[in-house]
Amino acid sequence: MPKAKVIKVNALDSIKMDFSTLGIRTNLRDFQLAFLLNKHWDCNLVCRPEGEDVYRNDALWYFSVYDGHHREGLRMCLISLYSHVTDYHATSGLTLFDAPTQVHLLPTLKAWDYLLIVENMEFAFDLEAQLKQAESITTAQYFEAHTQLNTQETHLLYEISNSQQH
Repeated sequence: MPKAKVIKVNALDSIKMDFSTLGIRTNLRDFQLAFLLNKHWDCNLVCRPEGEDVYRNDALWYFSVYDGHHREGLRMCLISLYSHVTDYHATSGLTLFDAPTQVHLLPTLKAWDYLLIVENMEFAFDLEAQLKQAESITTAQYFEAHTQLNTQETHLLYEISNSQQH
């Protein structure tokens, strides 16, 4: 009897993860950026009651997430890339003064403060050009997440954007 061949399957490989992404750099707080996007570009972003939490370096870090849709029905998700609150567990012997004050959700994208994930590439291109003209936006850039991020980070963004709570 021939020996059975073991095939390793990654269930996430079959999921399309090439969503359109805008990196946004601004001094605005997350709720201010969401308000700006809602007011000028009809994004209808609403903050999730509980943000995304990531456990890193003996601390629980929270990241704001806003879900919305454009008037044309396009789903979108705004993610704050910097933590805004932490629940620090001093299990490593560090004091409050030794603990990091901020953590970035996606270490490969430290140049950006926020990511806006959208379903439609054309809309993302148009919005990028318009955001670059806004006074309160330092810069914005369109990119495909699967080309800029490692697999783990792409999967994390996919999970966050597809776990809408409203």
